[in-house]
Amino acid sequence: MTTFVTTELYVFHIEPDQYIPGNILFSDRYALKTTDGTTTSLIAGSSSAGYSTSSGSSARFNDMTGFHQITATRVFLVDSNNHCMRMLDRISNASYVSYAGYCCSRGYAEGTSRARFYYPSSAIADKKAIGRLLITDRNNHAVRLVNTNYASGYQYVTTFYRSTNSLQYPTGITQEYASGDLFITTHSHYVYKLAYSSKALTILSGTGSGGFQDGFSCQTRFSYPYEPLLIGRHTLLIADSSNYRLRVLDLNSLTTGSLCSGTGGTVDGNLTACSTYYPRSLAVVNDSLFIGQFKAIRKIKGLIHQLFLNVFTFK
Repeated sequence: MTTFVTTELYVFHIEPDQYIPGNILFSDRYALKTTDGTTTSLIAGSSSAGYSTSSGSSARFNDMTGFHQITATRVFLVDSNNHCMRMLDRISNASYVSYAGYCCSRGYAEGTSRARFYYPSSAIADKKAIGRLLITDRNNHAVRLVNTNYASGYQYVTTFYRSTNSLQYPTGITQEYASGDLFITTHSHYVYKLAYSSKALTILSGTGSGGFQDGFSCQTRFSYPYEPLLIGRHTLLIADSSNYRLRVLDLNSLTTGSLCSGTGGTVDGNLTACSTYYPRSLAVVNDSLFIGQFKAIRKIKGLIHQLFLNVFTFK
């Protein structure tokens, strides 16, 4: 693991930049930025929280916990603590008002202008339906759907799944391509599988108690896991934030192992000696894994190749 670039605040989400090929697009808590590893440029936002639909450095967000590039020039932003979705134009660097949900008004409701979210967290494209986004709505204990086919104004919001008893405080989400099944992490320290067609919810790993433990699903413990990343069909990487580790969940055996030492920091090195500090976001670019964490983006070169060959040993 090496440090790709240092940042100002906290890297909540990262993706390969579609507007500037070769760059990494990332949310640095209150701002959207792009970097090639040497030069970092501000797109919109600042180093402080707020709400403003102005362009560039005059724009304000309150915890940009996720985003999704709908096209190379349109970025769907999850403005979590403002309880809404914003749309950003890469050409003008201007953010629209409320794109989905009503900014600065939390709650639970469906529809267009009356739709409400309560700390939305992550956004991904629905691989089974063109023009739909899947959103984890943390304090509504739900996965919401946003239809992005509307030409302008508020987009239509519905609910894909909601349960205040089981799916408590969902944060990260990823999707298996063929089946459409969803893998979801939660602030209740679980990793779930949500079947796309039947909506059956299954605990894959975790005990519901925060802490650290590797092993079989009923033994494993996480501490505020965030983004999951599906590698192939049988491996799920998880940014286990408060354990300062990346966790590796084998979906066949339902056993979990760990990468990095568990000591918070930015020590470079191999997959046992490395350290990370509140890892939160994950992205694959070619054969390398990028990790968004507190004040840095880290890089593990060749990790995906190693995972497929299973040549490393879990801690």
